Amino acid sequence: MKIFKTILPIVFILAAIGSTHGQKSGIRQARIDTSSLPEPHLIRFGITPSSLINEYVGLQMNGAVNVSNKFQFNLEAGWIFLTTLHSQAGASGFRLRPAVRMYLNKTSKYQLHFSVAYNLRKTSINRKERITFTGSNGSILTDFKQDITLKGIAYMIGVDLFANENLIIDLGVGLGIANLVVADIGIPQGVRTSSSTNTGMDLPGDYQVPLVILNLKVQYLIH
Repeated sequence: MKIFKTILPIVFILAAIGSTHGQKSGIRQARIDTSSLPEPHLIRFGITPSSLINEYVGLQMNGAVNVSNKFQFNLEAGWIFLTTLHSQAGASGFRLRPAVRMYLNKTSKYQLHFSVAYNLRKTSINRKERITFTGSNGSILTDFKQDITLKGIAYMIGVDLFANENLIIDLGVGLGIANLVVADIGIPQGVRTSSSTNTGMDLPGDYQVPLVILNLKVQYLIH
């Protein structure tokens, strides 16, 4: 019945033009658009629960809008309040992830998609470590801040699962390369030479690192 209501106005318009071929082409195109791709200009809002099990823990929201039958613009924004990299460290910062998404197919239960996402994370961490300063005989327990900035592009694949006509579970994974900049605040650069992590990338410096994303979003669809 819904398909009949969608097609009927097109039939009348094309009939007025008087083109039988145009009628058939228009009906065929309408059927392709409504059955294989998401409708344009639909808006989504939701939360990102996977941000709570990240190395940089935060509360993250997301939104999306379909700009055509095939493409969608996505944005995630989060407030970071904790890091699991250092047991004694408190953190504050934010995460932004704008993305352009292309839909590959659609069924009544799921739709597959491919995305290109830009990732920006800025974090300030409160740390306390024993540091050996020049001229001292031993290490001194020192409080200092550490600013960490990550920027990079990831390529993602994922699937939308429809719980009902308005509720969507969006699952995605992504890989890329990111630039990681680490700076100690409150102590001279070059003074701290011992790392508290296996990678050594908590020392001040500029690093190229792999970018791995495991993403879970719960979204509400606004028609």
